[in-house]
Amino acid sequence: AETGTTNVSATAGFIIFSNNSAYYHHGSMIINKASSNSYTEIGQFKRSDSDACQCYGSLSSVSGTVDRLRVIRTASDGFNAGKISVSYKTPGGGSTTGTTKIAIIQDEKPDGTNGGIVSALNTWLVRALNAITDPNSVGISSISDGKFSLPAGSYAINFSAPAMHVDEFQVRLAYNTNLDFTGTTNYVYGSSEFSGFTASSLADIACHSADRSRGEAVLTLSQLTYFRIEQSFETSPADGSGIKFDYALGVDAHRGNNEVYTQVRVQDLATAIKEHDSGTTKVALIKHVESSGTSGGEAPNTTSFNTRKLNDLNDPNGMSISLSNNIFSLPAGTYKIDFTTPFYHTRQSQSRLKYSNQSDVVSGTLSYIIGSSLYAGPGSGGETVGESDGHDVIVLTETNYFILESRVGRNQGSSDYGIKCSYSDEVYSQVVIMKL
Repeated sequence: AETGTTNVSATAGFIIFSNNSAYYHHGSMIINKASSNSYTEIGQFKRSDSDACQCYGSLSSVSGTVDRLRVIRTASDGFNAGKISVSYKTPGGGSTTGTTKIAIIQDEKPDGTNGGIVSALNTWLVRALNAITDPNSVGISSISDGKFSLPAGSYAINFSAPAMHVDEFQVRLAYNTNLDFTGTTNYVYGSSEFSGFTASSLADIACHSADRSRGEAVLTLSQLTYFRIEQSFETSPADGSGIKFDYALGVDAHRGNNEVYTQVRVQDLATAIKEHDSGTTKVALIKHVESSGTSGGEAPNTTSFNTRKLNDLNDPNGMSISLSNNIFSLPAGTYKIDFTTPFYHTRQSQSRLKYSNQSDVVSGTLSYIIGSSLYAGPGSGGETVGESDGHDVIVLTETNYFILESRVGRNQGSSDYGIKCSYSDEVYSQVVIMKL
């Protein structure tokens, strides 16, 4: 241990150094078990004068089990003020060990640079990905031509891509075991979205709206697999001379740093940190899915919250979730829940997840996870499409039942709860459930 000008050492324990009995100290010391018979220590303490003490050390070749700590003094002075507290964590006793591996892949462009043009309509275009953040080595390959790879394993993948003035659009995650994407390619589709109407001339555009298509996937890979993000659009914004606007794939924020457009978040489920558990993090997805060309549905009224449709359950890790008639159930446990619900031309709109210990989700004690407020304006004066998102961590002591609900300020037709893209299966409301 040392104060910057004086240092001391010892072999009988870890030192907090004070060279004057009048000083008092504030700080902490951390002792970590480095192996079965060795320990390391580091600490910092502010002294009551202008100095401080920092301490560090190691202890090796320890025999037996260390089951207690003792705080002693080496000088004749006693303890006459303050207090010392000790806390500890052990594997299997509520400790959190290891590192959850999460990586971010995205399309970054210089400040003031738009996302790009739509080069072709009603076909799936590959979005750029050019930056990886992988601090814990998930195992993502270097990026080339918008592709990245993942080794065998189980992963939770979140992906999204923006668009502006392209009318109907959608994003999807494509993956294949071949680098050139020959043979079988699999897809996970993101939400169906709409972003304004384009202008055929330099006249005003009636609605300045941008949005982002988002998707979720839980995948188990048996071998090295290649991925890319693809997106399809109904129109391409252009001026009166037919020159395409380069903001179609995202509008620059111009905030003095890199612009960020397409984003992918990958979590290695096999390494996720959990208390009192080991193995794979359990994640399930519940969605509202319709066939291609079918919009999300009409809001029944503008005076109350109404049930949103949920008809697709993906529970690959056996969390004992049931889904029937738009109601899903969860057994006792602790869960992180995220949901998103789209709206189109519904003005003031909001969603909530209602739950109860009664299967009708009407009686019993009702609880709610409240989603974000938004305005999805009809025509000019506001965004035409918006999403209400909600997030919470809940603890259930018994089986509970859940209904996703929405309320709108305007109902105008079958696209109130999301407008179709007609490219593939349409995806609207989505609920992501993680067991903690």
